[in-house]
Amino acid sequence: MKKYFITFAAVAILGMLVIYYGPTAFKSGNPAKTGGGPLASSAPTQSTTPSSTTTNSSTTTTAVQYKDGTYTGSDAQNPYGDVQISIVINGGKITTVNLLTMPNAAERSQYLSSQAGPLLQSQTISAQSAQIDGVSGATYTSQSYQQSLQSALDQAKAA
Repeated sequence: MKKYFITFAAVAILGMLVIYYGPTAFKSGNPAKTGGGPLASSAPTQSTTPSSTTTNSSTTTTAVQYKDGTYTGSDAQNPYGDVQISIVINGGKITTVNLLTMPNAAERSQYLSSQAGPLLQSQTISAQSAQIDGVSGATYTSQSYQQSLQSALDQAKAA
């Protein structure tokens, strides 16, 4: 009986490790993932370096310039509720992100919104664009947030 219990425990632990770190983490030549957990982002980090264009041996760097002001993004719907944000542009940069509407119908949605909202705001300020990682475990909210953010940024570019 002890043999079966030990075998079961070993298989269960190995299974949990594979689920947590992913099946490819244990193959040779693959670096181990770091971090994790329910609110860690699983999307790859995206570069926010301005694009460069080379013409006749001179390099020109172009960065997106936003017009100063406050812009409200469109209302983006998802199965758990609507997401709408507004941004404040000052000096051509995103300085503030306000969460106008976040999913809050169910207790779980309220919890996820309270955890994901500040992370999404921080990612936006760092990225200065809608190209953010989002929050794992709040995928729908992250996607709706990005849609509303992109809508507000489009307004800031066109202004």
